Amino acid sequence: MSQFSTLTPMPADALLGLMAAYREDMRAEKFDLGVGVYKNDKGETPVMSAVAKAEALILESQTTKVYEGPRGNPDYCAAIEAFVFGEGAAAITEGRTLSFTAPGGCGALFLGTGLMSRMGVKTVWVSNPTWPNHPNVVRFMGLDVAEYPYADPETGELDLAAMMAGIDKAERGDGIIIQGPCHNPTGIDLTVDDWKAVGELVKKKGLIAMLDVAYHGFAKGLDEDVKGVRAFIDAAGEALISYSCSKNFGLYRERAGCFLAVGETAEGIAAASTHVAALARASYSMPP
Repeated sequence: MSQFSTLTPMPADALLGLMAAYREDMRAEKFDLGVGVYKNDKGETPVMSAVAKAEALILESQTTKVYEGPRGNPDYCAAIEAFVFGEGAAAITEGRTLSFTAPGGCGALFLGTGLMSRMGVKTVWVSNPTWPNHPNVVRFMGLDVAEYPYADPETGELDLAAMMAGIDKAERGDGIIIQGPCHNPTGIDLTVDDWKAVGELVKKKGLIAMLDVAYHGFAKGLDEDVKGVRAFIDAAGEALISYSCSKNFGLYRERAGCFLAVGETAEGIAAASTHVAALARASYSMPP
């Protein structure tokens, strides 16, 4: 008997199945709306000119391929911190932030959910609907998934009252994932005032929040898109953040992600950093 006979096939991932169906469909009049990648009028996903120039500079100047260390490239991490928290933000200068290079946004979600587990979280709340891999990652970490309402299917708009009522059902110490600009799959976003209100509720309820910022710059621009995230952080005081450069830099296959956190004390962040490093070490060991 085969050693693998104890395994039964898992159900196909809906998104990956859609990708396969698209490739196998020979019709010319077809459009792939399943994967969030930029395509030009020819259906191509080109390398951005700025990225090509940066890659050329790296090839010219790079002298080693040795490990960067568990945190990854410190300049990259610092740049993402400035993107999210703001250049010279008080939290950065006071040592109340952390940042770790991660294998894409999913790697950052993995680190954040793992940290939630180490902080005692048992249940993580996600929006209904949400990106399918959010509950996948949560369940993989052995945590339960709960849902809060988000979009009104009748009006096609955010139902903030229902969202707040849903979050209010969470228990103190629960985790919650809130998507940043360009909510996937609805495309319906919170206003800056909405972000502030949600942050205040999260702090009042004592929830551990992770903000998933995967499309920074695609809603209204780099500066505008992050205003809501910063309003949430100001109101909640603390947050975990998963950040992806896949979309805004077109770095899909490079898996350029970053996990960040901001806390109320430098001591708490220092302790959290050791746990994030341990999670990374036990999974991919060193980041790309």
